[in-house]
Amino acid sequence: PGAPASIEVVHGSLASAESPILIGAYANDGLRGSASFLDGHLAGSMSRTLKLGRYPAHTDDAMVFLNPTPDARPAGAIVVGLGPVGEIRPGQLTQALSNGLLEYVRSEEQRQGVDNSAAPRLSVCALLVGTGFTGLTVEVGVRCLLSAVTRSNEALNSTGTPFRIGRLIVYEEVQDRAIAAVQALREMAADAPFADSIHFDGRLRSGAGGYCARSVASGGQAGTYRVTISEDRRGLRFTIITDRARNEVAAEPNQRQAVDGLIASITSATQDQPGLSRALFELMVPNGMKEAVAEVRTLMMSVDAAAATYPWELMRDEDQNDPLATRIELVRQLASTYGRGKVPTVTGDRVFIVGDTQSGLMELPGAQAEARTVAKAFAGHQYVLKDLYRATAQQVFEALFFDRYRFMHLAGHGVVRDKDSGLTGMVLGPKTCLTAAQVGKLRHVPEFVFINCCHLGDMQADAQPRWGELAANLATQFIEMGCKAVIAAGWAVDDHAAETFAQAFYTAMLDGKRFGHALLLARNETYRRYPHNNTWGAYQAYGDERYQFPGASADDVTADYVHPSHLVADLEMLGSRLRQATTSEQQGYYRKQIEAIENAARSPDFQCASVREKLASAWAELGDIERAIGHYRAALVMEDAQVSLQALEQLAKLEARHGASLLAAREEENHPAGADFMDQALTRLKLLIDIGVTAERLSLLASLCKRRAQTILVGGKRTKIEQSLVEMRDAYWRASEHAHQRTGEWDYDPLFKALDGNVLLAARGRRDDFDARVGQLAGLLQAGTENARRRFAKNRDFFPALASIEANRIDALWACYDGRTQAAIVQPAVLGALVTAYRDVLKRQGSDREQDSVVDQLQFLIDMLPAGDESDPVKGALTSLIEGIRTGLVRS
Repeated sequence: PGAPASIEVVHGSLASAESPILIGAYANDGLRGSASFLDGHLAGSMSRTLKLGRYPAHTDDAMVFLNPTPDARPAGAIVVGLGPVGEIRPGQLTQALSNGLLEYVRSEEQRQGVDNSAAPRLSVCALLVGTGFTGLTVEVGVRCLLSAVTRSNEALNSTGTPFRIGRLIVYEEVQDRAIAAVQALREMAADAPFADSIHFDGRLRSGAGGYCARSVASGGQAGTYRVTISEDRRGLRFTIITDRARNEVAAEPNQRQAVDGLIASITSATQDQPGLSRALFELMVPNGMKEAVAEVRTLMMSVDAAAATYPWELMRDEDQNDPLATRIELVRQLASTYGRGKVPTVTGDRVFIVGDTQSGLMELPGAQAEARTVAKAFAGHQYVLKDLYRATAQQVFEALFFDRYRFMHLAGHGVVRDKDSGLTGMVLGPKTCLTAAQVGKLRHVPEFVFINCCHLGDMQADAQPRWGELAANLATQFIEMGCKAVIAAGWAVDDHAAETFAQAFYTAMLDGKRFGHALLLARNETYRRYPHNNTWGAYQAYGDERYQFPGASADDVTADYVHPSHLVADLEMLGSRLRQATTSEQQGYYRKQIEAIENAARSPDFQCASVREKLASAWAELGDIERAIGHYRAALVMEDAQVSLQALEQLAKLEARHGASLLAAREEENHPAGADFMDQALTRLKLLIDIGVTAERLSLLASLCKRRAQTILVGGKRTKIEQSLVEMRDAYWRASEHAHQRTGEWDYDPLFKALDGNVLLAARGRRDDFDARVGQLAGLLQAGTENARRRFAKNRDFFPALASIEANRIDALWACYDGRTQAAIVQPAVLGALVTAYRDVLKRQGSDREQDSVVDQLQFLIDMLPAGDESDPVKGALTSLIEGIRTGLVRS
């Protein structure tokens, strides 16, 4: 009932989303990507909820977080739980999304109140939730969104509430995924289930922050496979999930009678047995999967308690090759239904390390050495350590429950169903163990746990019916409590090899590597140094392969570049995200990433204009103008001669800006270089205009004249300012009229700046053009505003959103000189309305740089207006406008 919900797709960042954004959250995951971005704009409410253990994780969880600042952007977040990574099914996703939409409606009913005389149609923004390399396809994700909107509106109608989901805007940064979403929507919108409930106009809108992702095919990156493995009486059942589709593999016959003996033989000693490892692979893995697993980058194995008993890490797929786990990233996840629910995860900086205990068994120098290696690794990264060596049971329990630890590393003796006590756990003393029962009493869950206690990685106890938590082993308990990542040794390991594994793993993680990559490096290093024992395959790792230690940033961003298109794609992605990043993010993480790509670009294989152009663009976004100019100029002399005309335009723009800053500097020795930059910019712009006249090139010429006027003012030569202002105004009018002749529309940007130029010259007594256009002013402002409105509907950029307010400000300025006293900006009511209007837009939209440009234009007008009784009140009003705007800005 009611009008169908309208659907839009925007290729761009969610930063400018006007409505709350629907996103997903996987179980045992932190805030990253979109969630981290939103949390930063929502006063940290999402991270606080995560610390409390109340953040959505399961498919029946949903929570709404609204921006505490009214009308601010982004407006908020609607978070729905998705369960373990990669395990979401279409029906579950549809239900989760419906839960989120209905929860948002419920919160709006409480906030607005229900008025049955109205029919509020709410707007919601969304990402392609649940899709990607570990989830569903884009097409399936789109269908789930449509189904959720339809189902939610049907449910709302049945309750009698007037609220409906009236508009859904899908944001996607990656171009090919955005295109795929539009293509899927075009087909689905006409399907019977959606024909009456959904309206889609078939368009892909452009927004700030969109980019073309690196091509997987051309990149040679085989991607990620997720394999779900479960066991029943018939045998193992495999479901393979790739980044493209799901493929149900035929169940493998039960091989336990053949495999159990092999496993017992392999794990009873530390000696490597390649033949038996190969036999395990052949017996356990479906034939249809054998060729594929060797070609992937990452293999995620979601195993139930029975399937977890198999030592998958030991598999060898070929006689002559290194073991599979030393060539690909192999990570497990435990498909358990016995989790404790929402348990807060520790987010501090404390680390708990145990290296052997007073177990009553033989002393373990290897465990002590391993613990010291781990402590040394963490100590170099400003963590607070609690490390115990040969500790008593009392010391371990006191330390464990007295404080909260983000990371734990436990090395010592372990038992599984001890023959005397029946206990399973880490041996702390005679008849005393750290068991699942004690771990289960922890009120806050560590984020990461490493357990190197002989057989504690063995899941066989959990493969039997579960009579209580005491039957579970330590590793299982930590996993089920919600640790983000757990590593456990499945059998006794070689001391030296174990220390090598721990050192390599922690070095990689603390350097910012992903969990999967760090495991691969550690296994490979251990196998390389100790090829004749099987310690490299003893560690069973559970978690998300993308998990990283907090605060670490990776240095290996250029490791897999094989073609210039890779660098171009990554630079385009970084450049698009730079525009919405905070200053600290720009100068920290993003600068480091771009510097790494810049280093890779020095290779002879990457000497091409397209790479240099993107590097220049990235450095310009970071504010390093000289570096950007250097790369643009380098692009001009590349042998491939693929430099774009847009690059020439941007180079001229930066040369003019940099030249003006040098000329404005107090150090006179910089002035000749500044003049040279300005001259080169002018030469390039004239050349470009000779090649072909465009509104953009004429606007750049006008901008150069504007900068020249500013430098003349700084130099104290006020008599020469007027000529530069005339040239500026004329160039802006040429740009406006060219656009009008070409498209039939007045381009608002050069038009409004031309009108500003008219005001400045009228204030100086040059009123001819001003007076000639007074009668046209209202029509021109209306035409420019309409042009901006149409452009915003397509691209949702910042400056078109501000155009109507800029038009009002220009009208108020003209009123100061055309006799409309009551409409002039010097009137308190007019000025107050402008301040309010600017604040309303600026607090919702625009990067810091975009917002600064608004203030810069106002300051330019103040600087260029002449002193005198007529202009001084105008300058004062503009100054008050700037102060009012800045008071309302909230900066990251």
